[in-house]
Formats: sequence, structure tokens, C-alpha cells
Amino acid sequence: MAALYRLVQDQLATLATDSPTEDNRNFLNTLFQALQDEIDSPPTHVTGVDETFLADLDRVPKKKLQTDPEGTCPICAEKFLDDPYPLVVELPCPGRHTFDLECISPWMLTKGTCPSCRHDFKVN
Repeated sequence: MAALYRLVQDQLATLATDSPTEDNRNFLNTLFQALQDEIDSPPTHVTGVDETFLADLDRVPKKKLQTDPEGTCPICAEKFLDDPYPLVVELPCPGRHTFDLECISPWMLTKGTCPSCRHDFKVN
């Protein structure tokens, strides 16, 4: 478990080094610390969602993304529309937070919560 969490931590740390804003860097550091807490007191099993949950997430159409051309992924801080073929998903949390699918997948598979509002998606 610790190795899996460290892998995700490494990805977050890499992103944090090039963070375009202090808010993004703080967000990534918060996620990094949440994973460190799990490393320090590891769970006995992965508590994330399964691949089916990710496959079933609502995709945000490019046309909708164009209504907010400055929209960015909270994890990588890249503008969604900088990718010619963006794969953006909307989580079914109260905030309907949006992320690049490749950014949110590792977090969801290991934690099962929205990284922004901590809404829990895990199936018990």
C-alpha cells in the first residue's frame, strides 16, 4: 500500500514543482499530505473506487468546456482546452468538480473521494 501511495505522491510532487499558482501548489501539497497520513498509518486494504466507477463518470463535452476557456484541472493546473482531445470528467459530488481523467484516476483508485470536497464515493 505504501508503495502505491508513494507512486501517487511522486506524481503530485512532480506537478507541484511546476505549479503555476500558489493555490495549485497548496492543493497538491494537501493531497500529498493526505497520502502521507495513509503511509504513516496504512490501511489494510485499498479503499478506492473500482475501474467501473471511473468508466461510468460523466465526460464533459468539449463544447461545454468552451464556455469556460480558462477552466483548468485542479491537479495538473493545465487548461482543459490546451489538449486538442480533452478527456475531462465531472465527479458526482455536490460541487460537480471536474478533472482530467488521467489526473483523477490514481487518486480515485486509491482514496475513493473527491480531492476537492472529500465527498466519499466508496462502495461499502
